[in-house]
Amino acid sequence: MAQGSPLSPSNDIKGILIGTKVYKILLYTDDVLLTLTDPVKSIQALIDCVNKFGKISGYKVNYGKSEIMGLLFT
Repeated sequence: MAQGSPLSPSNDIKGILIGTKVYKILLYTDDVLLTLTDPVKSIQALIDCVNKFGKISGYKVNYGKSEIMGLLFT
């Protein structure tokens, strides 16, 4: 996680491990892709984090344009 990322301080938000690095968030032009594991714990912690950030910044998530895609790895 990059320094200064709002998701960095939350140990309850679990990212994916690739090599020796954990990835939680990927940013594109105007899109955000979150790569999370342990969804039961991570999603609620993420929502709490986003809501806190939104109260401070004034930004909101457009849930109408948001979606969750689950992937299973074997």
